[in-house]
Amino acid sequence: MRIVMLLLFSSLLAATAGGWAGAADEPASPAPAPPPPAFAQPIPELRLTNGTIFRRVTVVRYERNTVLLQSAGGLGSLPYSYIPQPLRAQMLAERDRAIAALVAASAPPAPTSRTVTGAAFLGVGSGLGLRLRFSGIAITAYPLAEAEAALNAKPPGPLPDPLATTTAGDEGQWTLDLPLNTPFLIHAKAGYRPDKSPRMIDLEWRIKSTDLEEGETVTLNESTAVPDDTPPPPTRAQPQPPTDKKKRK
Repeated sequence: MRIVMLLLFSSLLAATAGGWAGAADEPASPAPAPPPPAFAQPIPELRLTNGTIFRRVTVVRYERNTVLLQSAGGLGSLPYSYIPQPLRAQMLAERDRAIAALVAASAPPAPTSRTVTGAAFLGVGSGLGLRLRFSGIAITAYPLAEAEAALNAKPPGPLPDPLATTTAGDEGQWTLDLPLNTPFLIHAKAGYRPDKSPRMIDLEWRIKSTDLEEGETVTLNESTAVPDDTPPPPTRAQPQPPTDKKKRK
């Protein structure tokens, strides 16, 4: 009996090798997929559309145009057109589901963070040698709405918990890794003393994510700082030389 079943399967495989016009019309799959649990148990009896009967049939693997089956008579692939309805429709649906799961499992994970890079410096020269680099300053990203509310309050309120924080390097460069699709505000402060000036100039930055393009490098310099509304210190009145009010005779 086993020899007879093997011969039957061999004849079907030979017919498959000759080509099946209907099989090429089935939806394409990117790779073979293992069978889902729906066909984990053997099918007691499978009667093909040409009348051939196989017993104790198990689905081994789904392929583009064929299904690999294990039966009491051996292992072989059959075109889906040989599988009777409604079993054929069920197998095709299970094939597509298994392939979708295989593609999803092999796909790279979706990004969960956004990297923002920038530089903090004073001056707009083309070379780093023409700039004063703000190395060592803290650059912090906060949730946008909460940070704006705190900074715009009179007086300013406490800032929320940060999303990320970093420190500018020796050349003023910095990088922040932030949650994807989360609006943020980048906040930083720095100070410098101009040449021959007794006054310290303080700079503050409030860079909103809504003002940035994807992949844009964030520049922290005097042109992107928050305008300083602090009034300048009063200047001392210069002493005037005494005037002689006496009329000359």
